[in-house]
Amino acid sequence: MFNHLLEVKKNAETLLPEPKFIFAKCDYDINNLYPWGYVGFLNNDNNFSQSDINNALSSIFDNSNIIKNLSDITKKAIDKTGNDLYGKNLNVKTLNKPQILFKDKSVITFQAINSGFLDGESITEIAVGSCTVFKNVMINTYITNEIGKEPNSYTIAGELIKHNKMLRSIN
Repeated sequence: MFNHLLEVKKNAETLLPEPKFIFAKCDYDINNLYPWGYVGFLNNDNNFSQSDINNALSSIFDNSNIIKNLSDITKKAIDKTGNDLYGKNLNVKTLNKPQILFKDKSVITFQAINSGFLDGESITEIAVGSCTVFKNVMINTYITNEIGKEPNSYTIAGELIKHNKMLRSIN
């Protein structure tokens, strides 16, 4: 999975967080990997505030043309990664129904639905992400689960909010 994320980052034509570690449920099974997620870092060289990022992401999520462009970029990167690493066309659709779930002075959380085919099987998943901005780095966490499975996106978002607020309080 780590190689997959690094390859998608390399193939993307946009700035993506650098994956630092991947996590999965305790009884992880390759045939049942959900929910899983990763934490990635982006340098905050421009000294953005949490408010700056909240406003930027809100504007992006409200603009269907930007979302379509980002979806096309990520689709191309994921499809290339599928061909390069697995010799398969993953035929993905990304960033469907994007939505900001919560934002405040500590964190922004959001979700989107992704779908595709792997080994002839249709996969539809929901990705919940968060971003917390610090002076030199933005910490991005993404947790992906199958649609309709527990924990649902609101439970995941609640956990991300709680953990990011705790992280903010100790830094």
